Amino acid sequence: MRLNYSIAIVALFRHRLFSFDAMLAGINVLRQLHTGHVGDYVTWLVLGFSTFGILLGMLF
Repeated sequence: MRLNYSIAIVALFRHRLFSFDAMLAGINVLRQLHTGHVGDYVTWLVLGFSTFGILLGMLF
């Protein structure tokens, strides 16, 4: 039942919840942090896997 309400809220207020300008600001910050060196790729890969692992750990 909560899932239905969540979907309805997101459908009704998606323009307020998902601001494209805010998303672009976050992407620009990430682009400034990334220089294109191999070490950056490894760092972001490890960060992504660890974040994914933490999220899975919180769910289960």
